[in-house]
Amino acid sequence: MTGKDINNFEQDGERFYPTLSNPYEIKVNMERYLFALQFLKDKVVLDAGTGSGLATYLYSLVAKHVYSVDYSDEAQRYAKLYPFDPRKVTFIKADLEKDILPEHDITVALEVVEHLANPDFFLSQLKNKELVFSVPVPSLPISKWHKYDFSTMSDVKELFERYYDVEGYDVQAGIWVYGKAKKKNEI
Repeated sequence: MTGKDINNFEQDGERFYPTLSNPYEIKVNMERYLFALQFLKDKVVLDAGTGSGLATYLYSLVAKHVYSVDYSDEAQRYAKLYPFDPRKVTFIKADLEKDILPEHDITVALEVVEHLANPDFFLSQLKNKELVFSVPVPSLPISKWHKYDFSTMSDVKELFERYYDVEGYDVQAGIWVYGKAKKKNEI
């Protein structure tokens, strides 16, 4: 990416643009991406709420294929600036609260579920076997872009465990809850 390429983007707080972020933001996002990366080797991955695409690029280095899903044209334009192998990445413009997504092995939903007013639609329609997720707790006070209220750890468990058997929960920096799960009845 060149300086000229990134000058056309603005940090609005809705998504993580690494070239426009401070070192702490880069660190916490990279930690989550690296957590997810360990589960993706040779799998078909759906990167839900791709945002700026850094995760899609990283995942494409080990995955069999990555579906990079976001509703924002601007985010996808930024994501396409990474030097990924075009045979391994498919960009899909979709609304996670309305659109049916392609079949895949594992969904990565890092910092996306709290952006959905109705995350049940998203989680229930996924055609996958596994899920890697992270959400902030509490979610609403952190960003004006957040719509779903994760006030407590119980809220996180109640939502995700409706659809998945969560293998464990971890907390990052006292705010972000993350984990890996298998779809119920897929174990």
